[in-house]
Amino acid sequence: MTNFIKNNLRPAALVVASLAVAMATGCASKPSLGQMRTKADVALDRNDYAEAARWYEQIAERRPGYADVRFHQGQAYLGMNEPYKARESFEMAADLEPENMAYRQALVDTLISLGDTDEVFAVLDRDEMQALEVDAALARGDAALELGLADEAERSYKLAASWAEREDPRPHAKLAELYRSIGDRLREIERLRVLLYLDADKEAVESRLRELGEIPGPSLQMRPEDL
Repeated sequence: MTNFIKNNLRPAALVVASLAVAMATGCASKPSLGQMRTKADVALDRNDYAEAARWYEQIAERRPGYADVRFHQGQAYLGMNEPYKARESFEMAADLEPENMAYRQALVDTLISLGDTDEVFAVLDRDEMQALEVDAALARGDAALELGLADEAERSYKLAASWAEREDPRPHAKLAELYRSIGDRLREIERLRVLLYLDADKEAVESRLRELGEIPGPSLQMRPEDL
């Protein structure tokens, strides 16, 4: 090889080597999505909410359609006492995966903490319209109770009872608890009689009926359709 070729190859080799180093350095300075997710999850687990939020924000910029990232981002914001940011993240998570009850419940809980009654019911009404789900109606009732709206809670629980399978005791148990909380003895007894018929939480139901002066037994049972 002539000296001319050798002398011209050396600069080219240096350029290639420099580019390789620069590319390696650039890749090392930009972690993969998997690495970012690990850092975010570890930070959230150790309650380092600001660090977790920083990483989830970076992931969301690169992959805005990851519902679970938005959900965990919202959890980090809550830990930072940033409920309005958390609300936005939970809304995005719930919009991306509307069938995920955990995302919806996180949004509802945050809205309740913010005192946004209208939006709470807007979210829950939308869920009911989409699926006519018993769970959605029960969640609506729970939210109403937390907001001190007993009439609205009763309406939602009764709606759940009308949609539920005949053997599903949950709406009746919720209504019994509601009536107990507001001192409506007669209607509480009615729902307890249904629970007695459904053989749901038998020991607790019988104990409560005795407290109310009733004698539990087959004759006290009431079928749901007889209400």
